This record gives sequence, structure tokens and C-alpha cells, in this order.
Amino acid sequence: MSVLEQVRVKAKVKNGHLVIIADKPTNLPEGTVVDLVAVEKEDPYAHLDADDELDDAGRAELHASLDRAMEQHKAGLGRPMKEFLEELKQAQ
Repeated sequence: MSVLEQVRVKAKVKNGHLVIIADKPTNLPEGTVVDLVAVEKEDPYAHLDADDELDDAGRAELHASLDRAMEQHKAGLGRPMKEFLEELKQAQ
């Protein structure tokens, strides 16, 4: 299975049917069938979990790490990715 394009689409349920909220242009061929995955607002990573190979404990650890990273970023404790990648290159 090849991924033609990654698009995030929002839909709402109306009278038992999914109705797309935003009319977004896409490069997908006419008639392409796409899967919509419901994501609970409480878990911002749920859409990433469907195809991973982690068990529940590993997934919980990953999510906690991502949450910590976001909090550190918000607190200004991050550093530019370019700087980090340069450091990795020099360490090799």
C-alpha cells in the first residue's frame, strides 16, 4: 500500500453520516476511498497509534515522553533542531 498524500480532514456526524467540515483541495485521484479515524480529544496521539508496534506500556511511555517534550518546548527549554543535528554529526 502506498501513501499518495497525507491529509488531515475533520468531519462531524450528522443524522448518522460523516460530513466533512472543511472543503480542502487534494491531489488524490477522483473516486479515491479514504479511511477516516475518530480521534478522542483526550488523547492527541491516538491517530498515531493504530499502526505502531508498541504494547500499551510502551505506548504510554512514548506519550508521556512527548508530553514532557512539549512542556519543555513551551517553557523555552528546547534548542534548534539544526544545532542538535550538527551535534549528532560531530559525535559520529
